[in-house]
Amino acid sequence: MAPLRPNWPPPGAKHVIVVGDSGLALRFIKSTTENFGLAVTAVLKPGPGFQRTAIRAAQSRNDLIRVQEAEHIDTETVADAGLKDAYAVVLLAQDDVGNLHLALKIRELSNNLAAREDGHRARLIIRMYNRQLRSRVKHLVGKDDLYIESDADMVAPTYVAAAQLHVPPGKIRLWGRELLVSNRPEGGTEWAIAQGERPHVQILPDEDLANARYLRLLPRSRSPALRRFRKRAGRALRRVLREFRRTVDIKLRLAALALTVILITGIVLLRVYGQNPDQPLTTYDALYIISLAAGGGIDPELRAQPWTRFAHASVTLAGSLLVPVVTGAIVQALVGRKYALATGRIVEPVRRHVIVVGLGNIGTRVVELLRAQGQQVVAIEKDRDVPGVQTARACGAQVLFGDAGSSEVLHEAGVQQCISVVAMAKQDSANLEVALSAISCRPDVHTVLRIYDEEFAELVRQNLNRRFQERRRRRSGPPSRDERFETRRHSSWSAPRVAAAAFAALVTDDQILATIPVRGQMVHIAQIGVEAGSDAVGLTADRLNEPGAYRLVALRRPTIGDNGEVIEPSVKTEHYGDIWYPDREHVIAVGDRLLVLASQAGLAHLERITGSPSD
Repeated sequence: MAPLRPNWPPPGAKHVIVVGDSGLALRFIKSTTENFGLAVTAVLKPGPGFQRTAIRAAQSRNDLIRVQEAEHIDTETVADAGLKDAYAVVLLAQDDVGNLHLALKIRELSNNLAAREDGHRARLIIRMYNRQLRSRVKHLVGKDDLYIESDADMVAPTYVAAAQLHVPPGKIRLWGRELLVSNRPEGGTEWAIAQGERPHVQILPDEDLANARYLRLLPRSRSPALRRFRKRAGRALRRVLREFRRTVDIKLRLAALALTVILITGIVLLRVYGQNPDQPLTTYDALYIISLAAGGGIDPELRAQPWTRFAHASVTLAGSLLVPVVTGAIVQALVGRKYALATGRIVEPVRRHVIVVGLGNIGTRVVELLRAQGQQVVAIEKDRDVPGVQTARACGAQVLFGDAGSSEVLHEAGVQQCISVVAMAKQDSANLEVALSAISCRPDVHTVLRIYDEEFAELVRQNLNRRFQERRRRRSGPPSRDERFETRRHSSWSAPRVAAAAFAALVTDDQILATIPVRGQMVHIAQIGVEAGSDAVGLTADRLNEPGAYRLVALRRPTIGDNGEVIEPSVKTEHYGDIWYPDREHVIAVGDRLLVLASQAGLAHLERITGSPSD
């Protein structure tokens, strides 16, 4: 076992134990230490392999990292790493069964330690690929202080937001309201969270400067119950319409429309020209006669007026043709749909859809999230046997078999009418090929790329957007400020880095409600309580706005119940005591809950001025 650093962890730093030597483990360690100031013990096996060398090198450059090596990693190894006082244990090995086995033993040991001493039990975070196993593991390990996540679930929301032309992480729901990160001001209630480009990025700027990014408060939606009802009804209606369009092709629709027009014309003719002075004909009578004629059950009337006889004849012929036309069209549609599904062709042309290339774990999850939001999706996959094909079809996406690097396949997928092309293949070269092929088919297409290395992802994004800006400038000159966002057509994200940031957020304090990645830096959305005797009591709202450190977004007044206790509303629900964008002269009181945008250093300062003096 390698020697450990003395006096660990450093004073005031929470301690996290990480087991694993993957690329995700390396990025997780860097994210937790650099963005959240946590002390990390990395438990590794000796010798070279995976990212062990890079993790050991990180220890020499960062005092918040230490490495513990053991030939066999078990609960004794984790206990020696400091399980007794650890805030969290994170299992990031690429082995679901191995992670679960170690988690069960750690939870048992942690429970025994908690029972013998102060009741502290470390938070347990497990990386697990198998989704079905993941959904049932909590019944085995226990639900308290347990988080079981996969890379795909952590990463997919970022790609989904980018695919729908939103700035990741997309919509954030807090205190019953929705917040959206945007690259341009829209007016209304919004806060500038960053400005500038790398490496000169200023967090929480004091002024509205160029290349700024904003957090916007969206207008209040209708009641949650009505919204849920409308969402479910709309989803059911879209499902019925989708199945109708899949079963009934355009030929059947035209035939049915023509026959319907004939029937309606017959009703009008009988109503106008088929009148008998002794027995006036009503609209319902005309409908009755037409129904009999359509079914072939009406006797001819040789003495009737010409228009009446024409109506009888045309409707009878239409009725006799209706059944074979409908039957033949349905059979043809079903056979054509089955053939399209079997050969991997597009069943029905779509518009305003998202093209997702690659149905691996992340690509499949992206398709599922897009479909859950009602977005039309066309997925392209080379391998017919991957499990993601059936999953994508089950959630309503169309699947096209072929090489997405081919312009013919992209044209068949509807690249000219799509919202964006999302390249989710495992190989960076394949994703880059898809993006370049899509741009050659349609120069103004939006692309979203999955790239492994974050530096390469940044370079790809910058160069693709620069080329688009140059082409646009040659055509129409420099873009205006409102058009500048439209020049950012391409985005690329490192999946391990996004996953690492998401896993790192799980080990932070519960007061951090969301984290916004901003051009290599992090801005936290946090909820902080104002305690009695703290320095924040009596301050005005404008004193809680410090450029580069923190900014007050909203304030929640405490509510006292009938029993005299303070009622704590959920962070997801709205409360009548919420004040968004409080007035500058608003006075902070004991018990207030502050919703703030803050850097890591700014958050630490707010914790000091809002905490009780005894802390």
